[in-house]
Amino acid sequence: MPPSEDPEPPGRGVLCGAVFVYFAQVQGQLCYPNDDPEFQARLSSWAQQFDAYLIRNLPDGEQGLQTFKAHQGVAPTTDQRICTLDDDSKVYEHMRDGDREMWERGMTKVLSRDGPPSFGDCV
Repeated sequence: MPPSEDPEPPGRGVLCGAVFVYFAQVQGQLCYPNDDPEFQARLSSWAQQFDAYLIRNLPDGEQGLQTFKAHQGVAPTTDQRICTLDDDSKVYEHMRDGDREMWERGMTKVLSRDGPPSFGDCV
């Protein structure tokens, strides 16, 4: 197989990436409202890209996106419990303090080809 071909089917891993981004975005807005505006803007951009992808590729579009977010617990919230989770659940901090360019490459790759969204081999 030529190195330019991606062996992953389109859509694989999209739901996994979306959950991480949506959760980090909600944590950032609620728990770290004044922290790292550049990173929060990047999270917002990623979330918008996942929204657009899912609306295009889920059978029920916008309604499917809202259902997915509700089922995954990543819909916007004001529930402060999201700020008191254990260290492994501090997704915002892990993403903020990690390799942002690696995350950017991963988001770009997973969103580059439309297809049925799936979790893939998430986490």
